Amino acid sequence: MDLEKNESDDRKRRLAATIAFFSEAVRFIVLPLLLLYIIMSNFPILTPEASFRRMATSMMLFGGLIAFSSSMEAYFPLGTKLKMIFGVISIATLCAWFWFLFSKENIVIPFGSLVITIDLLGLLLLILFALALRGLLPVGQYLTAREEQRKKAAKAAVPKHIIREAAPAQRAVYIATIEPSEELEPPPPDDFTVECPSCGLRISPRDDVCPFCGAWIRQKL
Repeated sequence: MDLEKNESDDRKRRLAATIAFFSEAVRFIVLPLLLLYIIMSNFPILTPEASFRRMATSMMLFGGLIAFSSSMEAYFPLGTKLKMIFGVISIATLCAWFWFLFSKENIVIPFGSLVITIDLLGLLLLILFALALRGLLPVGQYLTAREEQRKKAAKAAVPKHIIREAAPAQRAVYIATIEPSEELEPPPPDDFTVECPSCGLRISPRDDVCPFCGAWIRQKL
C-alpha cells in the first residue's frame, strides 16, 4: 500500500515538474522572442542587429534556467530544503532575466522633429524589488512546513493509550450528625482523631479529605 502511494506521489510530482518546465519556457522564452520579433519588424525603435541578438540570447539563457529551476521546485515536496533552494534560484534567475534584458535599453519614440526617450531603469528597479520580496516566499513556506512536521512528529511520539491510575473513589461519609443543643459537651480538643470509614486510619476531625486514601469526607459537627 505504501509502495503504491509513493509511486503515485512520484508520478504526480513528475507531472507537476513537466508542466512547470513547459509553462515557464513558454512564458519566458517563446512568447518574449515572438513579441521581440514583432517589435523589431514593425517598430524600428531599437537597433535590430545588436539589440535583437543580445536580448534573444538573454531570453533563451535565463529563460531556460527559470524553466529548469521552476520544474525542480515543483518536483520536490513541500518542506524540503531542495524545494526552497530551487525556489530561491528561480526568483534569482528571473531577476537576472529582467536585468540583462532591460538594464541597458531605452525606448526611443520619434514624433516628427521631437524624439522621446524613455529610460527603463527606474521601472526595472521597482520590478526587481518586488521580485526580491517574492523570493522570501519559498523560505517562509519551508520554515512553516518544517514547523508543522515537527509538531506532527512530536504528537505522533506520544502513545495513543496512556495508562492512568484510577483516582480514588470520592465518598461522602457522615462521621457524625449531631443536632445543636445546650446539653452538648464542649468541642473536642485539637489532637482528637477519628477513623476514616474508607481506609480505617485515624485522621483529624477537621479534615475534609483523607490524607491516606483520598476519600472525601463530609462532616457535620
